[in-house]
Amino acid sequence: MIVIPLLGSVLNGLVLRPVHPSARKFSLAAAGLSFVAAVVLSWNYSSTGQIVSLSFEWLRVGGLTSNWGFRFDAITVLMSLVVTYRNPDLASFSRLHGREPTRTAFRVPESFFCHMLIFATGANLP
Repeated sequence: MIVIPLLGSVLNGLVLRPVHPSARKFSLAAAGLSFVAAVVLSWNYSSTGQIVSLSFEWLRVGGLTSNWGFRFDAITVLMSLVVTYRNPDLASFSRLHGREPTRTAFRVPESFFCHMLIFATGANLP
């Protein structure tokens, strides 16, 4: 679910460039696939009721250890569905109303979506 917008961001930002006509189509496809992935994960959670967590060590400096992880529970189901459902709308808005290409988060909206999904699925609380 998070990898799809990340790949779309890399492809649109480095290869297609947002001014290319097929960049908009790819952006909408990446947003739609993210929504499908969120629906599948939500259906899996609603049928099993199991909380899925993935955590790994991200940084270790001296006595400080920082972990990074993802958690998929009831609130994450709701937030990921809301974020991914609105992704195609934001993608088409940012492509249609961008008059001059600038270096902002909305130039490649998949990077914004990827960050929103990371915020929604973060497992930083105990």
